[in-house]
Amino acid sequence: MTIETVSSIRAAQERLNSFLMVAGSDLPEWPRAQVNEAASHPSPVRRICGVGEAIYANRADVSDAALEVAAVLIQFATMQSWQGLDREGRGGRIVMAIRRALGESPPAGMEWPSPETDPLPLRAYVAPAGDN
Repeated sequence: MTIETVSSIRAAQERLNSFLMVAGSDLPEWPRAQVNEAASHPSPVRRICGVGEAIYANRADVSDAALEVAAVLIQFATMQSWQGLDREGRGGRIVMAIRRALGESPPAGMEWPSPETDPLPLRAYVAPAGDN
């Protein structure tokens, strides 16, 4: 499987909207609430980054379709240097963690980084203890 690449805000928003219409309601309650809140932000930058981060923070509880859209959004946002995703390789490391979780093979001559080195999820999107 190869993660789709989008090259514009419009394409990223279309990918996000398509996911929300087709599979958004299939998300578990906590991630769905976080994704819907992020998706309702008036700023397309905050919407794209927020949905990607919300899905990543709840990656153990979401579908492969959700992980794929998160990777698409985070990859695009990282290329734009939005919301600090370009700092310390955060965005690229998130995309690698998602690709590993989806069972994708690493590029030739490489290995996926160990899960212990994955970026920590943003606290705002992590379910409170007892809610997950």
